[in-house]
Amino acid sequence: MLNMMEVLNRVSEVIGLTANKDIATELNVEPNVCSNWKTRNTVPWENLFRFCIKRSVSMNWLLTGKERTEPEPLEPETSQAIDAVKEIMASENDYAKAALASNLIAFKAMVAAEKDAAKKLTNKEKEIKKKNEQIEGLEKRVDKLEKERTHIRYINDPPAIAATGTENGTDT
Repeated sequence: MLNMMEVLNRVSEVIGLTANKDIATELNVEPNVCSNWKTRNTVPWENLFRFCIKRSVSMNWLLTGKERTEPEPLEPETSQAIDAVKEIMASENDYAKAALASNLIAFKAMVAAEKDAAKKLTNKEKEIKKKNEQIEGLEKRVDKLEKERTHIRYINDPPAIAATGTENGTDT
C-alpha cells in the first residue's frame, strides 16, 4: 500500500528541505493540506505529477522508492513506429506533423472503440451463457413435471388389470 508519509519524505529528499511548509510550497499547497495528506494517507496525484515533471523525478521512484533498472523491451515494430513519430515530429514539416497527429488520434479512437466492442461482446456472451443455463434449468424442470404428470395420471387412472394379472385382461 502506498504510504503518503514516505512519498512526502522522498519529496523532502529531492528539495533538500524537511519542513512541512517547504514541502507544501514545493507542491503548491498550503501546509495544512500537506498535513491532511499524511493523516488521511491520500494521494495528490496531480501535485505529485507536476512535481515530478518540474524536478525531473521518476514518478515510480517517488511513489515506491524503487527505480526500474532496465526498461521493458519493445517489440521491433513498436520501436520503429516510435522512431518514425519522433523523426516526423522533429521535422519542420507542419503538414506531416498535423497529419500524423490527426491519424494518431483517429487510430487511438479506433482502438478504444474496438476495446469497447470487445467488452460489450464479452458481456453479451456472458448474458447468453446465463440465458442458456436458465433454459437448461427450465428444460430439466419441464421434464420433471412431465414425469410427475405421467405418474399422477397412472395413480389416478391405473390401467385395468384382469384377474389373470395382465393389463389388457387377456392371457398371453
